[in-house]
Amino acid sequence: MRIDADQLTHAILAAPDWAHAALGSPDPRQRAAAARELALAVLADVPPFPPEDRQLPLAL
Repeated sequence: MRIDADQLTHAILAAPDWAHAALGSPDPRQRAAAARELALAVLADVPPFPPEDRQLPLAL
């Protein structure tokens, strides 16, 4: 299972407003905090992958 563009867009828009505003900040610490908040919003909004999708093949 992969994240599609609509799921990702929804998750990003669900992040707090301060995170969106802080992405353009000249302060690298604020940008990093905002990026982390957006990442957490995406991870919280996306359903977990089924176990079979996380397993690597034994032989390539």
